[in-house]
Amino acid sequence: MPSTTTEPVDVSAILCDLVRLIKRDDHLNVRMVGEPLPPVMGVQEQLHQVLLNMLLNAKQGIGQGGEIVITQIQFNGSVVITVADTWCGIPVARQRMLFRPTQSSKPGGLGIGLYQCKQTVEAHHGTIQIISTEGKGTEVRIELPLYPAQAKAHDSAIASAAVHPHV
Repeated sequence: MPSTTTEPVDVSAILCDLVRLIKRDDHLNVRMVGEPLPPVMGVQEQLHQVLLNMLLNAKQGIGQGGEIVITQIQFNGSVVITVADTWCGIPVARQRMLFRPTQSSKPGGLGIGLYQCKQTVEAHHGTIQIISTEGKGTEVRIELPLYPAQAKAHDSAIASAAVHPHV
């Protein structure tokens, strides 16, 4: 049975492992941009599954010759992970149904992947958005709150900088 233990999770390490896994295909062009992220609080297996789903969707979306760019930043007490592909994009009519259960455009797909990802990200007090332009590509943006100790340190640094600005 999968673990449901909440713990500090290193999403940067998960992303690196997943990139190594999906780059086994010679034609796949994947780039990671940004510095390693501080941990988030969550269930490791669940966050791993969300990130795997995002990367597999991007891989399937680019076909031969496209590119996947994974950006990771820390912003405003959260980590932000963006998975962008440079291929065909999602038709506007399909975009409205992306997070609904049983909606799939894949042959044999069950239509629970994105729905489950949204449920998982929201259970981790985060957000997930998909921005897609037909003919250009798709970007999935996941935002998760920092592990509380990291958030407090970040807030303290901001407060300290406000009280003691560099002159």
